[in-house]
Amino acid sequence: MSSFHKVTSDIRDQRSLTEALTLMGYEGVESHEQAVQLTNAWGEGHGVSTAEVVVRAKAVKAKHKDLYRASDVGFKRQEDGTFALQANDMDSRTFSKEWLGRVKTAVGTARTIRMARMKYGCTKPQITEKVVNGRPKTILRFVIP
Repeated sequence: MSSFHKVTSDIRDQRSLTEALTLMGYEGVESHEQAVQLTNAWGEGHGVSTAEVVVRAKAVKAKHKDLYRASDVGFKRQEDGTFALQANDMDSRTFSKEWLGRVKTAVGTARTIRMARMKYGCTKPQITEKVVNGRPKTILRFVIP
């Protein structure tokens, strides 16, 4: 029987979180007003493991082909308004604090893209990932109509 672990974050914006996971290549990211149940690699639900933002196991497996079995991955809103990662203990190497750091970067990217669309009517930007001084950088290039 597997269980889910929790990793806290300072992410607060559900819409940007959902868009960020989509930018990262996860298909069919679900966003719910009320938390829904997560399932493990065997399709079993865990009553205590719920989340408002969910990447279902099928999409996790499609993105991470090295996982033998995949479970749902979710983000549950905490009392302070932040979202905490809920992932299966068996997937803790894949869904770690480092992965959560990449999600946080993608949240900033998603927020920037949305603002550029709203303010300037920009279409989808060209996104480039670079390593500068040993740190990953995301470069966005927009075409302003």
